Amino acid sequence: MTLLNTVALVLLVLLCVSLASYLRRARSRSLGFHWRGDRRRDSRKEWARFRDFLSQHGLALHSYPEYHNAPRIPIPSAPSPFHPQDCEDFVFRIRSYSCPGRTGRGSWRNPTAVTHLALDSSGREVIIKAVPPGSFEAQILERLATSPLRDHPENHTIPVVSILRGDHATFLVQARWGDRIATQEPSPLSFWAGKQAYQLLQGLTFMHEHGIAHGDIYPMNIVCNFTALRTGRPCQFFEEFKTSASYRLAFIDFGESTQLDGIGPHRISCPGRRRGPPSEFRAPELDDDRFFDPFSADVFSLGRLLLDLDPPVEIPVAYQTLLDDMTRRNPRDRPTARVAFERLQALNENHKKHWV
Repeated sequence: MTLLNTVALVLLVLLCVSLASYLRRARSRSLGFHWRGDRRRDSRKEWARFRDFLSQHGLALHSYPEYHNAPRIPIPSAPSPFHPQDCEDFVFRIRSYSCPGRTGRGSWRNPTAVTHLALDSSGREVIIKAVPPGSFEAQILERLATSPLRDHPENHTIPVVSILRGDHATFLVQARWGDRIATQEPSPLSFWAGKQAYQLLQGLTFMHEHGIAHGDIYPMNIVCNFTALRTGRPCQFFEEFKTSASYRLAFIDFGESTQLDGIGPHRISCPGRRRGPPSEFRAPELDDDRFFDPFSADVFSLGRLLLDLDPPVEIPVAYQTLLDDMTRRNPRDRPTARVAFERLQALNENHKKHWV
């Protein structure tokens, strides 16, 4: 091979590499999956590309006329929040007193560039999340949202309205539930342990026993089936609602989830960059080790989360011991989600006679 041929071959290889890199960047820009930081203004331009596609599926994006001009006729709340019918609202909603015939709109600010508020064809608020085609998150969420898993009473995954697969993106259309309302006041043990801890540990156990680790458990990824306009004062409606049998919590955002065979113990490699929940909810091995067990890390995160859910002023010793065990520094010393849930059930049964 002559020198000229060698140079030509090298240039050809460099050209192919550059072209491949350009196509990857162009695809990323067209999909909008690599917006950096909180560039939410730029995200609106990206979502505009999908406006017609989503409109064809009966979805009206927030910030566009079709959203604000849509009739907002109140519809009854779903009595079974994880199985809403087309004629039922996803949440128990407090209406706006200034506009009695319409539901309260409130305000909206995209929490991330890849999520967007919209209305579905029934006029209900949904959250749309854009993920790349073939996304592992879409596969996990579709599995959790499809029978027989969706029909299981221990499944505390946010209801999924539809999963739309376009040429350039997959859209996860999910019910918009309300943020968990933090009262900053201690909760009675009956609510903190009997409802919140019970539902979340039950839901985590269900996921784990179907081989799914959530990977990003912290307050922002827990929602409840209640929403109201913020008034700056305690919401008496919510105080009444949370003591009812209708109150439900759900897990959202499966972008960091992992699916493995069985509940382990497992050892998977840590991602190159630190991901998962914020530091106060993140298991220490995610920062210290090259490998970790995602199921044990979930147990740690949920243990920390439960202390953020307005616990009683004095947590009974037995409950505190359970939380301490869930948040042991050594992951081998933590209980599985199933063991922790069974311990919670036994504690609740023993303390019920003292609940008020």
